[in-house]
Parts: sequence; C-alpha cells; structure tokens
Amino acid sequence: MIIKLFENLPLIIFGLIFSISSIFLIIGIILSASAKDTIRLAKGRQMLMRAVYSFSSLLLMVIVFLSITWFLNKNTNNNPIVDLNGYPASPIDLNFPSAPEFIKISNTYFNGPYPFQDYAQVPKAAIVSILCKNQGEYDIIDIDSATAQTDLTQHINFACWSSFCGELYVGMFWVPSIRDGLWNERETLEFLKNENNLLCPIEE
Repeated sequence: MIIKLFENLPLIIFGLIFSISSIFLIIGIILSASAKDTIRLAKGRQMLMRAVYSFSSLLLMVIVFLSITWFLNKNTNNNPIVDLNGYPASPIDLNFPSAPEFIKISNTYFNGPYPFQDYAQVPKAAIVSILCKNQGEYDIIDIDSATAQTDLTQHINFACWSSFCGELYVGMFWVPSIRDGLWNERETLEFLKNENNLLCPIEE
C-alpha cells in the first residue's frame, strides 16, 4: 500500500492542487455572480485570482515534471535484454574479461571448468576437481587439494587421470585466505570425495 502511494505520489499532488484550484474557481464564480456589493465582488475576484494562480502553478509543475521524465528516459532502452544469471558488463572497457563460469559439485561451486593445460600449475591453494567432458556434461575423475604452485602433471594420480580422458578439465575451489571455525578444508575435501563416485585413485 505504501509503495503504491509513493509510486503515484506525483499524480496525488497534481490531483490535490487541481481540486483546490477548482474549489477556488467555483467559489469565485459564485461570489462574483451573486455579488450585491463591492466587498462581495472583491472577494469573488480574489478567489478567481487564486484559482488562476493555482492552475498556472499546476501547469508549470506538470511541464517541469514531464520535461524531467522525458530527459531521464530519452536514452533508455525500452526493450532491454535481462540476464538474471549474468554479470554486469564493464561500462569502461568492452574488452573487459568475461564473467567467471562455475560448476556445481555436490554443494560446492568450483570455478571453471578450465582446460587442464591452463591450470596445470595451480596459482594458489585450492581444492581441485579433475573433470572429463562427456556430451556437454562433466564426469568427475578425481578431487584433491593442492597448494600454491603445485604442478598437477606431477600428481600421483596424473597417469590415472590421463588413462580415463584424453582432454582433461579442472575446476578450482579457491581456499579462503582467512579461515574461520565455519569452514574446514579437510572436512570439505572428505565430504566431496565421499559424495562423488571418483574414478581415481583406482582401488587395488
């Protein structure tokens, strides 16, 4: 109710001024038409002048309001394409890097997937998911933690990964730099491993 009131506030103000102006006009006409002395005639003319001033003020306010509204909306796209899942585009540089992509594994969102060769050298501490693209989806081969500058090609399971997939992808869940009691890396890693049917390591 209150939101609707604020949305229609200009119309309410204009309507109120118009009503007051109309009352002044009607009273002025009645007093002027029924005046039998100069005092009553003067009061009638005074009410008519108030009505003229009120209508003039209303007209001026409407013109200013419509002018400002037109100015604000003249460059507005009337049919914008809205992407509710998108990221805002950079207003400065059209070559601004594209929005990050995510893949959800269990209840955790990993950055990526990225081609394996792009992140074979892990830039910072992360939980790494090794993935294989399969008809638009991704099979989860392995999940493990990695410290900064870890070379994934030297991982103990690299041969196993390569045996399952010729074109590997990686997802990165970056380890927060500031830890708190609500998040534990080891518990998260164990949960992800237990929740997913990992192909590596192969049990002997």
